[in-house]
Amino acid sequence: SSFVGVCWVKKSSKWQAVIRVGGKLRFLGQFDDERMAAARCDAEWVKAGKEARNGTSAEEQAAAVAEAKARAEAPRVVVRKSHKGTSSKYVGVCWDKWKNKWQAHISVGGKPTRIGLFRHELQAALAY
Repeated sequence: SSFVGVCWVKKSSKWQAVIRVGGKLRFLGQFDDERMAAARCDAEWVKAGKEARNGTSAEEQAAAVAEAKARAEAPRVVVRKSHKGTSSKYVGVCWDKWKNKWQAHISVGGKPTRIGLFRHELQAALAY
């Protein structure tokens, strides 16, 4: 990227905003738009009392902060790439053929733990 603190993440196909303030790395989120990631970096530098380095406007910075906050608060579901033998397209979800419901499950301390049974696949994914 031509912006300071912005890099492309191939795995997620998004622009990531990362800066160093006070010797510590701050991961500020991933964005669809490169300039939005740059604005997020600028907003964090300004907040830390530093000068913005990417030349974005205060409006762009406010929009980037709002987008990062909305993404952080949004429920996340992970869609798995197609695998043979799996009944769900979501990670942590499978079909319970005995109960005829979707089951959400997770491994805690190496032990499988059932989160619950759900009527809809997406409900189970959100519970995961």
